[in-house]
Amino acid sequence: MSRQDKKLRGTTTNTVDSKGRLIIPKRFRDFFEGYPGNSEMPLMVTYYSGALYAYPPDEWDKRERKLLDNETMAGQYQQLIDNYLGQVSECKIDKQWRVLIPSELRAMAGLKDEIVIVGLVYYFKVWDRERYEAQRITFDKQVDSEDYQRVIREIGL
Repeated sequence: MSRQDKKLRGTTTNTVDSKGRLIIPKRFRDFFEGYPGNSEMPLMVTYYSGALYAYPPDEWDKRERKLLDNETMAGQYQQLIDNYLGQVSECKIDKQWRVLIPSELRAMAGLKDEIVIVGLVYYFKVWDRERYEAQRITFDKQVDSEDYQRVIREIGL
């Protein structure tokens, strides 16, 4: 089975250790086969909208190209490109499946001890647990709105 057949799915609660490392959940490890201890296979981690986004290099390259293809757009979109691309860090997965997250990224995402890791098929997000719970409560309140329900119907959920 190729990596393209493997998916990052589900939500896992975890912790960040005192050195700023998180552990890749067991359910995600098949997806990252070959990464532990391999310095040529970094995990690309950036910050956006309250969470960290972690991509394998090939998925990061797709997003990077998409953003750069639109780089000539002005205003706030340019700031999105500058921030999303400018904050990325290459993070290694060590042989114990730990990833050291740079302190700047941990601070931006407000990561304390408890975190939530959310698999999103080809990448995952890392949230501070309190921040994740707060955004989930907000979503639960919004999901019944007419706009959300229209979108849900349109995509067939």
